[in-house]
Amino acid sequence: SFTTAMESVRKMRGLFGGIMQSGTLIGFVIVDLLFAYFASIPSLVLNSWRYIFAIGVLPAGLAVFIRSRMTEPKIYVESKKDNPIKGLKPIWQTILVMIGFWMMIYAGPQFAPVFFGEYLHLSQAEIGKYAFYMNLAGIPAMIIAGGISDFLGRKFTGIGYVILATIGAGIFYFSGFSLFTVMLFGFLINFPSALTPAYLAERFKTFSRATGVDSPIMELS
Repeated sequence: SFTTAMESVRKMRGLFGGIMQSGTLIGFVIVDLLFAYFASIPSLVLNSWRYIFAIGVLPAGLAVFIRSRMTEPKIYVESKKDNPIKGLKPIWQTILVMIGFWMMIYAGPQFAPVFFGEYLHLSQAEIGKYAFYMNLAGIPAMIIAGGISDFLGRKFTGIGYVILATIGAGIFYFSGFSLFTVMLFGFLINFPSALTPAYLAERFKTFSRATGVDSPIMELS
């Protein structure tokens, strides 16, 4: 989990958190490429999801291997242990913030393919292509956004990123469809999500760990 990862770094947590979050989009990019490829071959369309799921076994196996090699961060080992419930005071603030972040996530990688297909009536191959460019643009965005937050602070950048994401969504949905607006949308809509690992890890005391971090996420799942 990113809780352990954030506890393992003392400096540049925003940057490393952004890099971690960009890994999700790297996965999306790979899936988009596979989807576009399979959709371009009529004989494979019906069973394409099976091939994609089968390929997904590879990173799942890698995740199991990495977790089996993990060790507890030094900051947790040396910290004073207490009832994790005592450290959940910021829970309502984090739930509200995560509601906003999740709305942006679902307005981006989750909803955009539906928008491409149901409203723009693009072919499946075109949906895969535009989703690929949208998610590709989000990868550097998350790394940049996370790094900036280390210098300007999570609160200031968080507010600014929400404004930028809103502007990006407005341009994409209301100014006309093009590859440029798709990539601009993918770039700006992912700025807020880059803060999630560092923000959640820093809102809760060490002894609360994943109890605090997972609570707002589980509430929204």
